Amino acid sequence: LSSAALLLGAKGSPAVAREEYLRDPTPEFLASEERSKQFAKKQKAFKKAFNSLLDELNAAIDDTECIEALRKMTILVQKEQDLPAGMNKESLVKTIRLKKSAMTSKVSWQT
Repeated sequence: LSSAALLLGAKGSPAVAREEYLRDPTPEFLASEERSKQFAKKQKAFKKAFNSLLDELNAAIDDTECIEALRKMTILVQKEQDLPAGMNKESLVKTIRLKKSAMTSKVSWQT
């Protein structure tokens, strides 16, 4: 026998591996799936709330509304300790800067 065959032994063969498939999911797998579902549900709610605040920022027409929307967004992100899944810091900064430039052209954004 070759050295590779000796290292693999009988357990390394695909025929033996087929016999080891589980018929039912393990409790650990089911618990992991439940955690994944809960995380996805939480992220969906977080993203919905964050997008609502982002829409509020974009709809703002004066400084006080912009500041309030940014303050609410800050509180939400600090509470969750991250941005929603699928959203990155660069795109958020770009959105805020676009709003700031639009407000500055109207002489509204004073900062």
